[in-house]
Amino acid sequence: MKIIAPISALIPWESYDYQGHIALYVSLENIYELLIKGEKLNNYELQIEGEEDFSLLKNNKYLSLHQVKAGKVKLDDNDKFTFLIELIENDNADGYFHINTSSKIPNDFCKKTLEQINNLLVDLKKKVILKEELGKDAELDDYLVYEEVPKNATKASVYSLIKYAVNTEHPEGYDIENVKKAVTDVANILNDYSKKIKSTIEDSLAVTPDTEYLEIYPKRFDTNSEIKEEAAGIIKKILLQVKPEYEMFLDDNYVKLVYDHLFLFMKGTITNHLKTKSSNDRCLMSFEEILRVISINYSDELNTKEYQYYLVLRAIADVYAMYPQEARTRCTEVNCHDCSKNNSCNLNIQIKEIFSKESMDQKNIIHNLILCEPEKGKSNNLPSDSLISDLLCDLLREITAMKLSDNNIVQAIKDNSEVYRLTLDESRNPSEIQKKIRQFISVEADKSLLYETDVLITDRLDEQNLIFNEDKINILGEKELEELRKYDVSSTSIDEMKKESNRPKVIRLINKDKAIGELYK
Repeated sequence: MKIIAPISALIPWESYDYQGHIALYVSLENIYELLIKGEKLNNYELQIEGEEDFSLLKNNKYLSLHQVKAGKVKLDDNDKFTFLIELIENDNADGYFHINTSSKIPNDFCKKTLEQINNLLVDLKKKVILKEELGKDAELDDYLVYEEVPKNATKASVYSLIKYAVNTEHPEGYDIENVKKAVTDVANILNDYSKKIKSTIEDSLAVTPDTEYLEIYPKRFDTNSEIKEEAAGIIKKILLQVKPEYEMFLDDNYVKLVYDHLFLFMKGTITNHLKTKSSNDRCLMSFEEILRVISINYSDELNTKEYQYYLVLRAIADVYAMYPQEARTRCTEVNCHDCSKNNSCNLNIQIKEIFSKESMDQKNIIHNLILCEPEKGKSNNLPSDSLISDLLCDLLREITAMKLSDNNIVQAIKDNSEVYRLTLDESRNPSEIQKKIRQFISVEADKSLLYETDVLITDRLDEQNLIFNEDKINILGEKELEELRKYDVSSTSIDEMKKESNRPKVIRLINKDKAIGELYK
């Protein structure tokens, strides 16, 4: 009989990407190893939550239990006891910790588990009584009170162990005799576990006996981006085994697309489980299901506009994940998750806002940033990683007023009037952006939003002025604009241009450094 109840933390897990990426990486790694050995996959499964953060099973028996710690490792004595006992209860399944490259795990799991067992055995010797039997001067901690057993208690506390034992052996319900028997059973089991651990310690030749039960997983990651990169590489190796005919289009972009489909499939599996199953049921993905999802031919998607939007969004996600590690940033942590200021960091807030949007809104955001619709099959025309880092990430990091607006434009408003609109444009000369905007304003909604802009932030162009009147686009320097003010329109009328969209509009073009100088606070 087991004494540690499985947990269900699927609701927070559903949005906790780091754990999901680790679980898929480990599963893909195991699938590839099985394929190389020529073994069938039909008996293997990935369990999400339950005994631990995730687990691998064969024939419904646990092969390994995995704990994932994205940031600093914080484990109390109860955590150590719980993990070690779960490993023993599941036929000495392998135990793994997934931690980042700078973290460590304690080396006193066996020691603390034995101490916890001793403490629990002391509690289990207490008399089981009804609450009404307590005297006026009785101390609650001196007894095991029957009415406390059905209540929710801390995992692996004495009451939670008794409750799980009663529910397992007597699902029909509680009575005081069942509780008393459960107390005896749990005490006997804990004594057995204590003997096993002591025997393991005596027989171990390792520096620390903990390694007989658990270890740090060999591959360690600091960011989601690193995990995804490795997982995509394994997908490529798997597909070369099972779908060699895919080799002609099996490049890095394709396998990353496949991985993202797999990740969405996993999230969908979790969501469906939450909707249709009780919290006691397992959330499982078979290795066969995982292989089926990655074996689907997604190559038709490569020639769509949606794929181009996807590439930009993925690039933003990847650049953001690696941004804290860039030497030029002022970030003190290697990833945003560990940063104590992540709830106040504008970059973190705005990127989360972008990725919380629905698909159509995300496309609109990208469209507004690149000032055009992506063209099918022209990935080389999309913004580079360095441009995304230098413009989008730097300005969101440095300028707290730079935010995603309700109309899906990344912008800052200075002095409650002047609108600075961020772009991911790297035009080298005025004629390039002139051509781009001429196409951009062919859509009335885009034209209208551009009329609301006073300053356009680009990568290279500076000290230029964009003037358009209906469909006519002109780029002027400061001197030329002054001449226009003198001989074409008055200064007053230029200031009023944004009030009427049927009149000429003047927009300043500035680069990143100028934008920071004008907006930084």
